[in-house]
Amino acid sequence: MSIMQKYIIVVESEKPPRVCLQDVIPQVGKVLELKSEELPHRVDTKWVMERYEMARTTVIEFLKPFNKGSGGKYSYDPLEIIPVLDNRHKIKRGAKRKN
Repeated sequence: MSIMQKYIIVVESEKPPRVCLQDVIPQVGKVLELKSEELPHRVDTKWVMERYEMARTTVIEFLKPFNKGSGGKYSYDPLEIIPVLDNRHKIKRGAKRKN
């Protein structure tokens, strides 16, 4: 008998998916847990550091245009910064390598 593995699927949409606990998804498995995440109105540097595993100075420099805080306080609108942070590896730097 094989050991059951746990897989996590993240769905981002306007409406919640029509999936209920204990539903059986054909050729996938049974739904055991459902979670939803509510984003706070503003997030600080610590929240970004924990979620994206970035250094504090990197977060501050990278998100400088999105800073909503003042006087040394760094707070960001999560709806603005999450798309930027999710695509940060797609930003290409420098000249294309020539072989």
